[in-house]
Formats: sequence, structure tokens, C-alpha cells
Amino acid sequence: MTDMIYGFDIDATIFDSSHRAEYLDNGKLDLDNWKSHPLELILEDEPLALLRFMKHLINSGAEVFICTSRNKCPSIKQLLEKWDINCKVIIARAIDDHREDAEYKKSRIGNAYKEFLEDGGEIVFFDDREDIRFALSEIGVKCYDPQIYNGKENGNLRYLF
Repeated sequence: MTDMIYGFDIDATIFDSSHRAEYLDNGKLDLDNWKSHPLELILEDEPLALLRFMKHLINSGAEVFICTSRNKCPSIKQLLEKWDINCKVIIARAIDDHREDAEYKKSRIGNAYKEFLEDGGEIVFFDDREDIRFALSEIGVKCYDPQIYNGKENGNLRYLF
């Protein structure tokens, strides 16, 4: 058994999907608009530099999972296939799951890896949202802000692709 597992969010972590984001007056993402996007628009999401690290981990045999607040749908698989990402574990939201994102991810990751964490295993997770990083840290997951690795503070690193 490995003692380290790596996890990644999708949007603003391994892919730039900002071209699809519309916001409500209160600053929250317009989820109705977000869920209405056709596959063609979703497949225009661009890779961020952290995706290269994720692919390296997968190719070197590390245990890697994705946990996204996106609903389960074929577009996730097709986007990953487009960029040749063979991640075996993808945790995605059921259509009828309306929990806040932080609560949802804390519960799903906590349940999926409870025994691993209790046995002293370590999970490193990358997510762009501070509230999610805080919630996951409460269950012992080490969380990092992907902006540092994606070049927001050190210049754009998309040239890596």
C-alpha cells in the first residue's frame, strides 16, 4: 500500500474553464448557465501547468484521483481523454447532490479514503477554493492552492503544453 495519494480538482486547478464562467450579482457562479454548456464548449477548456504534474504522477504509478464539484457527465471523461489523462478514480457530484462544495468534497473524500487516512496515509489535494482547502484540512488532507503552481504569481506556464 502506498502511503501517499494525490488528488486534484478540475476547474481552475488542472484546467482553465474561465471562458465558460458567468457570475450572478452576488458574485456566485451561475450554475444554471454552467450546467447548460454544450460538450464543444467544455472541450475548449485549456490545460494549466499543474496538469503536467498530475500526468507525471499517473505515469510514474502514483495513486491519483480527481474530485470535482461538477456533476457526473460524459464531458468529464471526454475532456480527460482529449488531454490523455488516464485517472482511474474520478469523484463527481450526483445530479441530486446540492450540498455546498466544501461540505460535498469533505464528505466524499473523507468517506472514500477514511481507512487510508486512519492508517496514517497522506493525501495531498490541490483545489483553487480556500473554503474547500480548509474543510479538507479538517479531516487531515494536506491542501494546496494551485495558483502558485499554475503560474498566476510567477507568470503564465501554459507554454509547457
